[in-house]
This record gives sequence, C-alpha cells and structure tokens, in this order.
Amino acid sequence: MLTGRLNDAAIILHLSLDDSKIKYAVIGGYAITHFGGNRQTKDIDCIANASKQQIINSLDTYAGLTVVSQDRDDYVGISWSDRPDHSDAVLIHIFCSEYPGARFPSALFRFELHEVKGDVFGIGVVSFHEPFYLFKAALRAADARSNFLDSVDIRWLVQRYTTEIKVRKHKIHPVDVGRALKQHPSLEGVLEPLGINVAQAEIAAQNFIPFGASSDGVRDFPKGLFDSLADS
Repeated sequence: MLTGRLNDAAIILHLSLDDSKIKYAVIGGYAITHFGGNRQTKDIDCIANASKQQIINSLDTYAGLTVVSQDRDDYVGISWSDRPDHSDAVLIHIFCSEYPGARFPSALFRFELHEVKGDVFGIGVVSFHEPFYLFKAALRAADARSNFLDSVDIRWLVQRYTTEIKVRKHKIHPVDVGRALKQHPSLEGVLEPLGINVAQAEIAAQNFIPFGASSDGVRDFPKGLFDSLADS
C-alpha cells in the first residue's frame, strides 16, 4: 500500500487518541518504513496505554475509523477509509496495555512525535516508539510467530541502530532473545556482536518449542507484548 495512504490513517488515529489523552506508539513494519527501512507493509501496528473499550470510545467514526475486530480483550482491529463505501481501507492493529491479568497496566512509553505527509490530510504528526523499543518489539514478534519479515526487521534495526542497542542491551529480556533464536537461528550472528549473552538467552528459552509455519495475523501474537517492552 502507498505510504501516503498509510500516513493518512496514522494521522487520523493520532488525532482521535490524542483527543482522548491516550498515549500510544507505532511499532512494526510501518514504523520501520518511516525510519528509513525498505519494508513493504499494508497495515499499521500500535501499542496503546489504554483498555480496549477506551480505544473504541475514542474513535472518530465520522473521520472514517471503524472497528472491525475485537475478539481479544487486549486487542482492537480498526480500519480507516475516506471513501463512502470504505474501499481501499487501511487496517490498524492496536494492542492494549490494560486487560484482565495484565502485568503492566500502566505501561511506560518512550515515544517520539514525527511529522508525516498524507495524501488526503497533508502534514500531520504520529507517535512512534523509539528505535530501541522497536527492536524489543521486533524481538517479541520474532519469538511469537514464524514470519520471515520479523527477522528482516531485526537485521535492519541492528544495522541502523547498533550503538543505541548496544548501550541498552541490559534492558533486553534474555528469554525473548532465546526464543527468537530458536525461531530464527540465523539471527545468532546478528545479535551476538551486540554483546548479548547468547548462551544465557538459550538457557532462558530452553523449554521453548519453535512454531511451524504460520501467518502474520494477530492471532499468532500472544499476550505479553508489554512485558517484553518493559525494561528488565
């Protein structure tokens, strides 16, 4: 999907969430693209410091935002389109910090506001997670499903932000590293030069059984994303 249309959806989402004082941050492929990665993506992934119902209540339906999925208590699927028939819609995945049993109901966000340019709305702002936390989110995605793009994202983030990741490597959860390595063994040569204790990570994840082939849908993504983004 064209970047301008994704930007439009992100701008409208920001206006709705910001108006309701909900903190959020974009992660995933759209964020990688924004920071300069050569990454194709057709949707937007976000985390939000709110409950599912708070997200739903915040949406400006008159601006083209529509709830399309809410079958998990930690997730809301939204689509945006500026067209009367809601065609060419952009899908937005929002993972919520507040849900029954959540360990981090008040998540700490390290976000940055960046300007983006949409085809419809022109210049607007969007909240992106800091690159180091994009890396942590990519690690969590890589250990939660079998999707080649997750390993591609990790490689790009390490190449682009080596120094930033190295100085904060103590904030990376060993179990996430170990699980990611079991899913994607080729990442060992990418993560070890960062100074990450790979042996310790492998021990932490020794009982983890890698998944087989899977889709990139949200159902493959388990709860606990905020546990991984929290600092060790």
